[in-house]
Amino acid sequence: MELNGRITQIFETQQINENFQKRELVLQTLEEYPQTHKIEFIGDKCAVLNAFNVGDLVNIGINLRGREYTAQNGETRYFTSLQGWRISNQQSATNANNLQQKAAPPTIAESNDNDLPF
Repeated sequence: MELNGRITQIFETQQINENFQKRELVLQTLEEYPQTHKIEFIGDKCAVLNAFNVGDLVNIGINLRGREYTAQNGETRYFTSLQGWRISNQQSATNANNLQQKAAPPTIAESNDNDLPF
């Protein structure tokens, strides 16, 4: 899955224990009815957020994660999170797509050669 939008917040890295850290950001989509999503990056992915700032337009590859938790009192709760695994600047992704399209050879339909005998 992928989400696209503008970064509205980037939080500091949280060291949960000696083996686990996470860093979260808030992304607002640019749809007719914008949605606001908190996305977490874990482990070594925390550092990739250092290259981004509030206000940047980005594409984020995400995984939808869910888990069940049963408390000591027997109450069961369910949690869902969006876990980011890739993030790129929208401008960079757009430029890469444009370069790829420009590099592709033209098809016969795109060719303006009118020297065909028929």
